[in-house]
Amino acid sequence: MKNDAGKDDILRFIYDEMTPEEAGEIKVRLQIDPELREAHEEIKEVQQELDKLRCSPSDGLLSSIMRYARQSKPADQQTVSK
Repeated sequence: MKNDAGKDDILRFIYDEMTPEEAGEIKVRLQIDPELREAHEEIKEVQQELDKLRCSPSDGLLSSIMRYARQSKPADQQTVSK
């Protein structure tokens, strides 16, 4: 791809962040520009792989957060010393 503006446009197109007019222009460009079409296909493949990933915190992290939450007093219950 000659410039990153094309990739930015592709990302906006894939994530439906374009006006209908802009999306129409990209669709036309994808039909006539093989380099842009290839970039679109590559980015779409990456998006599909990323969508498959599921991330969650480890049990240790969850335990630490819960322990901290149990030990902490809410702000409205803390006493202010003078």
